[in-house]
Amino acid sequence: MGVFFLLFAAVLIAPKVVDTELVRDKLRSEIKETSGAEIDFEHIILDFTPRPHIIFEQVALSIPSAVRGKALSLWVQPKILPLFVGEVQIAGLRLESADLDYILPKKPVAGEKIPQPFSYYNLAKRIQSTIATLPEFKIPDLDFRIRNSGANLYAGDRKFLELKEVNSHLEGPPSRRQISISCKSNLWQNISMSGLLNTKTFKGRGQIQLTQFRPQGLVAELFPDSPIRLTEAPANFKIDFKTDGAGQLQAGLNGSSPHLKFRYAQDDLNLNNMRIDAAFQVDKKSVRLSLGELALDSPQLTLSANLDLTQSTPPLSLKAKGGEIDVAAVRQVALTLFGKNEDVKDIFDVVKGGCVPLITLTAQGNSLSDLGNMDVMVIRGQMQDGEIYIPDIQFDLKDAAGEVDIARGILQGQNLQARLGNSIGRDSRLKLGLIGEATPFHLETDVQADLWQLPPILKRLVDDMDFQKELAQITELRGSANGKLVLGGDTDNVTVKVDASDILLSARYGRLPHPLQITGGNFSYDENRVSVEQLSGSVGKSSFSELAGSLGLDKKQDLAITSGKCRLLLAEIVPWLASFEEMAAVSKYFGGGNSIVTLSQIKLNGPLFSPAKWHFNLSGNAKDLTLKNLPGRPGPIMVASARFKADPHTFSYIDGHTRMLDGVWNVSGTHKNYFKGFDKDVRLKFNARLGAKSVQWLSKSFDLPDEIHIRPLILSHSRINYVSNAEKNNFSRTCHQGRTQDISGPRARF
Repeated sequence: MGVFFLLFAAVLIAPKVVDTELVRDKLRSEIKETSGAEIDFEHIILDFTPRPHIIFEQVALSIPSAVRGKALSLWVQPKILPLFVGEVQIAGLRLESADLDYILPKKPVAGEKIPQPFSYYNLAKRIQSTIATLPEFKIPDLDFRIRNSGANLYAGDRKFLELKEVNSHLEGPPSRRQISISCKSNLWQNISMSGLLNTKTFKGRGQIQLTQFRPQGLVAELFPDSPIRLTEAPANFKIDFKTDGAGQLQAGLNGSSPHLKFRYAQDDLNLNNMRIDAAFQVDKKSVRLSLGELALDSPQLTLSANLDLTQSTPPLSLKAKGGEIDVAAVRQVALTLFGKNEDVKDIFDVVKGGCVPLITLTAQGNSLSDLGNMDVMVIRGQMQDGEIYIPDIQFDLKDAAGEVDIARGILQGQNLQARLGNSIGRDSRLKLGLIGEATPFHLETDVQADLWQLPPILKRLVDDMDFQKELAQITELRGSANGKLVLGGDTDNVTVKVDASDILLSARYGRLPHPLQITGGNFSYDENRVSVEQLSGSVGKSSFSELAGSLGLDKKQDLAITSGKCRLLLAEIVPWLASFEEMAAVSKYFGGGNSIVTLSQIKLNGPLFSPAKWHFNLSGNAKDLTLKNLPGRPGPIMVASARFKADPHTFSYIDGHTRMLDGVWNVSGTHKNYFKGFDKDVRLKFNARLGAKSVQWLSKSFDLPDEIHIRPLILSHSRINYVSNAEKNNFSRTCHQGRTQDISGPRARF
């Protein structure tokens, strides 16, 4: 009974004894000495219901250069049993309506420090170490509550984080410690966390929900020197986390944002409707950051990635996958944010637009900067409706599609197709270096070509001056062709090879007198030679078919024609031939008119602009040909028709129906060494009907005496062999076995 009265007296008397100035001063002194914190309060209340506890009212707290604040009350509940053995252990704490300010320590002023690049490796190792040592942090075994409180975080005199309406509760036995926290802030509308943890095994789970997160202020504070500013980014996130013991943590993040707004210099950049699903996993051997999905509506893209830190060499590895990517929009974002990075700039100088339905990226290295090195990246992807620009050769490709790999700074494509102007390439293969000056380049493609684009392309690709001069002769080019284009070498020295078929074109070529038309055939070009096969077409009113040949592109410019057929209108061809110095004399022998020469066989080789050096073999026929100014002939010779053959040494003809003066001839003949003179070595077979003028000319040609008069006559089955040299003229077998008939008398034989 005495003990009961003693306790009852303590309940009545102790509150009055505790709340004295002497006790308050003693508590202030003890707290400052043990914690360094200066604390003040107006009243101390000792209460025994429902359990013994002490209430500090109107509390002011200060830790010099670190924390200052106040609270309406601080409620402290000691454990009862330890008190009987002289120990004080706290069973519960409750903070009501607190308002605390935390001041970040100032960075020491020192000499100028070289900024260290961000190291994901060091950060991940630090996280790994921190999580491994978390069990060493002993979570107090007490009931701890904070109600309706606030806190402010200062950097110097500037407040950048404000927490309001902070409410939290930590309770439960060590095997099931439960925690809940919620508050509002200037950086978010609301955050709440709830979780369960076994403090002995460090196994637990929990969830964090963040609504209307506004990180722009925090990013500006953490990265004050960054040229990229995040100006607006409202976001909602949910994070689920789990621990499986010491050194092991798993976390999953799911969130969304209607828009992210950035500013770089004077440029504004908007990303719309972002969704993210990510995970973070740490154990003793590795750290993994997994991006299950990052999706944007603008620029349109879907990405997933795994970033692993392991004990292997090299320790960092990245695997990423994307899909439905709007290349033009991503290009704008990348160049705005990372346009000073040479690798990024080099890639997007080439890749300008399109849609990428699927792309993968893998890289390994010792740091994040290593992973961004083109030499360690392996990128594989597909493209649709692409826009590709190859700057060194000024190829602006549209509607590009196919499969592309990028490895060690080399882009390689296969099954490609693209459009260059009105030309279309299919079944293409491409190799292009993305880094450096003179980079590897190889393009091989089947082409449906619009030929007007060909001269400017060849002008950019072929540096040979002789070729450039000839190319400049081509104007008004129109037409189409199918074929294969092969470009090789490097971007500073591109070799060109073209094989074309089904050619249809019209053009003017400065060295031809009339427009050129091609209506079919095959064409090939490389740096040494231009060749054609089965070519058909026309030059003015002259035409050709089944033409096969080639032209060398070196200084010799050797021409070779192996086969072909031609129909030549001499009124157009002769003036052109006469424009060459070595052929200038040919025009004085041509009598004009609608003369047609048809070549049924053509074989020719020799220097293009030196016809006198040509080796050739021709055969064909002539119609309506008029020859004038022929030596030893009394006037023009009209050839109604004749078949002929010619090579550099011999010109022969048969069944030549000709007229001269008042004579009509059917003649066949052979002229040898005719370039030295058409009548130097002649063998003729002929039938003729000669009038008076023709007989008179013939008499003079044979030096007949004036006393001999021959009347008009007919010659049949006659022959003349004639050889002339510098010393004398030789006639043999003149009119050998020929027959003659006076037109007015009987037939005679010679």
